[in-house]
Amino acid sequence: MAPDVSRPLAQAWGILSVAVVITVIGLWWWWEPALADRAAQVKQPGDKEGEDLTRRIALQETAIKQTAHSIELLKSATGFTVRKDFQILTNSPNLKEREPNARWFDRYNAVKSAIQDLARQRGTAVTPSLGFNLSEGSLPKPEDLVQSLVMLQLVEKAVTTALTPGEPLDSVEISLGDLRGRLTGNAQRPPLLREFRLTLKVKGRLENLLGLLHQFADSKNDQDYPLVLCSASIDSNNRSAKDDMPILTGQFELAGMRYLTAEERGVKPLSLSGGDSGRRFFARP
Repeated sequence: MAPDVSRPLAQAWGILSVAVVITVIGLWWWWEPALADRAAQVKQPGDKEGEDLTRRIALQETAIKQTAHSIELLKSATGFTVRKDFQILTNSPNLKEREPNARWFDRYNAVKSAIQDLARQRGTAVTPSLGFNLSEGSLPKPEDLVQSLVMLQLVEKAVTTALTPGEPLDSVEISLGDLRGRLTGNAQRPPLLREFRLTLKVKGRLENLLGLLHQFADSKNDQDYPLVLCSASIDSNNRSAKDDMPILTGQFELAGMRYLTAEERGVKPLSLSGGDSGRRFFARP
């Protein structure tokens, strides 16, 4: 009768399995620091000799910051910020600066008076209400008051620009778009900016109208900003070849672009994500 060795054999296999597990754990514990050091030194395709992972990460962070700085420079060249004198300063001791209604009347009357004085000097007729269509002493809707101040800043720039270059224009008519502006950006990402549109309909000589186009796009200093030309048309009532063309009518749709902050967009500053190429852009209603 053969002896039963199944029980001792099972015990032997069990002991061997435990020994193998202990050996593997020991090897991992001994090699793990060395592997970590080796990972930091591993050479990747395109790496220069001796360049480690820590240096690559530092270079990448520097590149991200430089890209963000370049983006800010581009935004400052095309966008605008709301000037302090067109903001409601809630902590100001001055009533005309902190109280919304008083702030509106103060700024609206000041801008209107300055434009009317300049228009009289130039002999140019200008829309009396500056496009806001408000009767004397009335206010914008409470929910539109803050944005109306923003639009007032743009009206001041647009009309002042129209009244200054070259020979005086015959007239300047102002009409405003949505006072709240339009959110614009990539359809699949948070909006990038809010654009405020207004239209100037001016009458004058051709050289004046063409010069005006250049003036809108010109930023005279770091504190200034351009008005973006969205559309333009020039027309004349002269219908015969023998007629002179001294006075033309130009209609210019302009926009001020205010880039939203990261907080307004709901994203983290310096956040990068790929895959944007080829995506369609749109203007949000």
